[in-house]
Amino acid sequence: MTPATRKTKNAYPQRDNACARPVSAAALKARSAGRGTLALRRLLALSREYPRAAFLQAVTLAEQYGLFDLDRLERLTLRFVAQAYFVVPDDGEEPQ
Repeated sequence: MTPATRKTKNAYPQRDNACARPVSAAALKARSAGRGTLALRRLLALSREYPRAAFLQAVTLAEQYGLFDLDRLERLTLRFVAQAYFVVPDDGEEPQ
């Protein structure tokens, strides 16, 4: 492997999928008490537990409002999951 390809290859590919975005993780760490490891672990657990699209949508919305409370972030994620997965048909019939 040449040094040029070594630089472009990501040494930790699981990190890209593990957390939302470095900006939100850095902001959460700055707002947390101490080193912020508990908050970052909780953020990582939320990202692993919920569908990626709903989680990223909730993180984006939370960043827009400056929201750093992880309980509220989880509720936002659940709201987006509910909208995506529990769609009620509009045809007026009862589901079978």
